[in-house]
Amino acid sequence: MIFGRGEGYRVMRACVWLAMWPLYRIRTQGLERIPAEGGALLVANHQSMLDIPLIGTRVRRTVTFVARESLRKNPFLRWVIHTCGGITVTRGRADRAALDAIIAELKAGKLVAIFPEGTRSKDGSVREFQRGALVVAKRAGVPVVPIGLAGTGAVWPAGRPVPGPGRLGLAVGEPLPSDAEAVRARDAVEALSEAARADSGARRPRPLTG
Repeated sequence: MIFGRGEGYRVMRACVWLAMWPLYRIRTQGLERIPAEGGALLVANHQSMLDIPLIGTRVRRTVTFVARESLRKNPFLRWVIHTCGGITVTRGRADRAALDAIIAELKAGKLVAIFPEGTRSKDGSVREFQRGALVVAKRAGVPVVPIGLAGTGAVWPAGRPVPGPGRLGLAVGEPLPSDAEAVRARDAVEALSEAARADSGARRPRPLTG
């Protein structure tokens, strides 16, 4: 299938949903808190490559996901990012082009999802949010919607080639103002992650040893 940038999002979401449906028991809370229209920045904890499919299949609106630029080295992931209209960011430096692209999406009334920790958590705890992660919301004047994910790191931890079955949870909190501090957003995401885990019965990833 050949799609222009972003044109295959709905097709991809349907395919991913069909693949996930028999494998996972998924419990969701608060999806109605995601604005039905207008721009908003979705901020979520990051445990697994399964985080994006979980959000994408549960949020009804189209979501522009922000991922690291290095994923484009994989031909399949490069195609997925292009097909779904994703934005990639180069780590370790101020990526002005990516920042401008995210702000443009938000000002155009779209949902953009980011993982402010910057990398996947190995033990399920929520790391500190990177400085400047919420700058785009302030510049675009859109609310910040915290999302807590649970179980994804247990069923598809880093290093495992394919995900296994299990229980997953997703909880959405009340939108925060565009000028919300990162620590406030992080606290909200952490609380939501714990709530989603308790509600779904999802397991926390095993901590690294040695």
